[in-house]
Amino acid sequence: MNAPNWKQMLVAALVPASAELVWVLYNTYVPLWLQAGNPNFASNLSGFGLSAAATGLILTLGNLIGLVVNPVVGILSDSTHSRFGRRKPWYALPAPFILLSLCLIPFLAHSSTLTIFLLNLGLFLFALAIIRGPATVLLYDITPSKYRGMAAALSGIAGGTAGIVGALAAAALFGIRPELPFWVVSGVVGAAILSATVYVREPALSADGESESRPLPGKMLKRLKSLPREHLISTFLLIFNTFFTYIAFGQMQAFTSSYGVSVLGFSAGNSSLVYAAGGAAFILFSFPASAIATKWLKRKSTQLLGICLFIPIALLIYFFASPVTIWVMMAFLGAAWAMVMVTQEPMMLDSAPSDAFLGTYSAILQVARTLGFVASPILGGWVIQTAGSDYNVIWLVMAGAQVLALLALLPVTHGEAR
Repeated sequence: MNAPNWKQMLVAALVPASAELVWVLYNTYVPLWLQAGNPNFASNLSGFGLSAAATGLILTLGNLIGLVVNPVVGILSDSTHSRFGRRKPWYALPAPFILLSLCLIPFLAHSSTLTIFLLNLGLFLFALAIIRGPATVLLYDITPSKYRGMAAALSGIAGGTAGIVGALAAAALFGIRPELPFWVVSGVVGAAILSATVYVREPALSADGESESRPLPGKMLKRLKSLPREHLISTFLLIFNTFFTYIAFGQMQAFTSSYGVSVLGFSAGNSSLVYAAGGAAFILFSFPASAIATKWLKRKSTQLLGICLFIPIALLIYFFASPVTIWVMMAFLGAAWAMVMVTQEPMMLDSAPSDAFLGTYSAILQVARTLGFVASPILGGWVIQTAGSDYNVIWLVMAGAQVLALLALLPVTHGEAR
């Protein structure tokens, strides 16, 4: 495989992009329904009246499920040998459960108990956790190492486009009827998974790759133990780097809609537009960021630059944001985030001993992300509650987490294109 097949790459990118669309919908409206009815939370919705801290704990449910499911599915997908390929069974079979439970979320938010609502969320999040890893690594399976930065940019653009279009469409549809955005997203997810299943052809592993991947768990441990110490240290540092960046990103996903409602005075429907401003800049800057990492700077230097820009922007939002200036600041924040995202995943994947282990290394990355997402809403909810329900403090949490991500990345010596 010497040159990428851009058509197949685009179709492959649609599945994780549709998952991102689902997460935007989930993280925008589920926290609002969970907190609606709490006297400290200004909203005209009906809901369960939970505190910010309790909401943060519930929002970790999906991440806790992913923490268990992602590494297992990553390893198993590397070891899967079927006529459909290694990845396709793992994202096609759980799809009906995702679509059904997603459609039920708005109905149960208004007409059920908290227990039933959470049980449905559990089914939804379990099925979504199964598909995310294999759907993501499929894109890198069909992309040579040299072009994985571009693949990450393509994935980021697809996911960012899904995020911003989803946020804008959800704001309009939610105002008409709360169920509408959930129905539309279910149709989009189903179409994306069907297209990837039919059109994308997974590359066949060489005989060496196949024999290497069959006894993967034991083989993986043996291979990791045999890697040079410097290589192992870089891999663990990349794990910590990812963990801290996703503590920052988790704040943005979990609490920007609440920030828009409580601090900026936006309506519940328009609260998703805060996230959309950053998403638009992310889309526009993803390919330029990948070009920077490929042609001018290396992956590590590009990510360092993105983090160094992210920190002061988050602080500016904390001190100076208003309903007018938030759009410009979020645009700059989205551009900085693009430089982090288009380099982080390729760095981890190209730290793998060979492409036979991409699913496993992708799972390692997913675990780091998941741990960040688990810690993020708990930390953010606690800080918000400690600050007297001041949602503005999420920007301080983001800046602090990115400082730690920067410190973890500085000593890394591996992860550039092979």
